[in-house]
Amino acid sequence: MEAVIAGAIAAVVGLVSGQAVSIRLSSTKGKDAARIAALEQTVTQMITREEVQNAFAQVAKIEAEKQKAVMMAPPNVSFEEAVLSRQQNIQRAAAQTDQVNQQMNQQLAALQSRLKEIQSGQS
Repeated sequence: MEAVIAGAIAAVVGLVSGQAVSIRLSSTKGKDAARIAALEQTVTQMITREEVQNAFAQVAKIEAEKQKAVMMAPPNVSFEEAVLSRQQNIQRAAAQTDQVNQQMNQQLAALQSRLKEIQSGQS
């Protein structure tokens, strides 16, 4: 019997606290919506969807080349030459990956600075 009473009390407390949290969140929703809208406008102006898609395509292409270099060895080549060729291909693909990563990091830094400007303007 005591377990049933304790369960009922826990359920009532849970419902009341959940209701209080949802009321509090709904009161701040308008402010957050304005900030999200400003953020979405800025992000789409700074980094276009096409740039993001191109970056992902480049990364996928580089990774495919890296895997192909690891899997395929040139025909009629000694083991040492095959290993050296694979290492060179992997290094080349890694350099390309590093270039793409640097470009992404530069774009991210620009985006972060722009977001800080937006946030400081709204504060």
